[in-house]
Amino acid sequence: MRSFSSESQALICSIRYCNSSGSMMVGLRHGSVQSWCWLASHPDIMNAVLSHPDCLKKPFFYDFVKLEHAIFAGHYHLWKTQRKALNPTFNTRILNSFIPVFVQCSRQMVQHMEQSVGDVGRSISIFPFISKCTLEMVCGTTIGCDVMEQPGKETFIENLDRWFELVAKRMVSIHHYIELLYRFSRDFTEESEHRSSCFRFFETVIEKAKARINSTAIEDECEDYKKPLIFADQLLAAQHNGNPFTDIEATHNIYAMIAAVNRFLPERSEGRSANVFIPFSAGARNCIGGRYAMLSMKVTLSSILRRLRLRSDLQMNDLQFRFGLTLKLDLGDGGHCA
Repeated sequence: MRSFSSESQALICSIRYCNSSGSMMVGLRHGSVQSWCWLASHPDIMNAVLSHPDCLKKPFFYDFVKLEHAIFAGHYHLWKTQRKALNPTFNTRILNSFIPVFVQCSRQMVQHMEQSVGDVGRSISIFPFISKCTLEMVCGTTIGCDVMEQPGKETFIENLDRWFELVAKRMVSIHHYIELLYRFSRDFTEESEHRSSCFRFFETVIEKAKARINSTAIEDECEDYKKPLIFADQLLAAQHNGNPFTDIEATHNIYAMIAAVNRFLPERSEGRSANVFIPFSAGARNCIGGRYAMLSMKVTLSSILRRLRLRSDLQMNDLQFRFGLTLKLDLGDGGHCA
């Protein structure tokens, strides 16, 4: 069995093998303890797995995220009732009401990028700007607040990124699968600190959202249509199993929240499986915020491309990915704007 020096190296090799064979078995070993995972990239195999009724239960390593009360990692019985209750909060009318928030955040991001580039057109990394803009969009549409006014905003993104990074590291560290052993590790201590910091941040803003709801009189439906239909307001008002969402469930569910145009040829897509490109998964347990994410990305891209030129010295073959809960490029300062 081949060993890898890092999680990223394991991911790269797995992608190469999957692309050549369509699927593969991966063994995770620590001493005499070994576990097997089946990786697949063929669209037909993906469709069979993601759409199968016996695959609605998340694998055990989703428990490592400690979001057991959310639809992202919750067990099937909890996911089923929560998903049914939350589906109406992502309809077309509500998503369209978020567009002004997306536009405002994108414009602010572009202004900050222009200031950083300056008149000389120096190179900058775009990822810190995008991360900050994403946080502002999420907070503006899910909890109805300006994140820049919230205490702890400076470290929230770093805490969230590091928390998910440690969870991903545990997924490929089989000796940390045993909770008792993991609790004696440095990773457990660090992960707990970052996770608790993220929870405190959102618990604070949820309390403010609840106070705002309680102090605001019910307005005319036509007037509501003109305002962004804040997700937290609907989440706190929604019910599953006849009961309102608890503060813990509300906090956990907030976390649950691109083609190459120059080479696009319509005939290349004819007869192509829908599972060739699934950025938000597929099947019954697909991402509930997929349309939300696509809409926010389109607004962000349009704002950037109208004001800035983008370039990079990297070629497609140079792109490397970070192993994590969300797929990210490991570029350092490779993404530039001029």
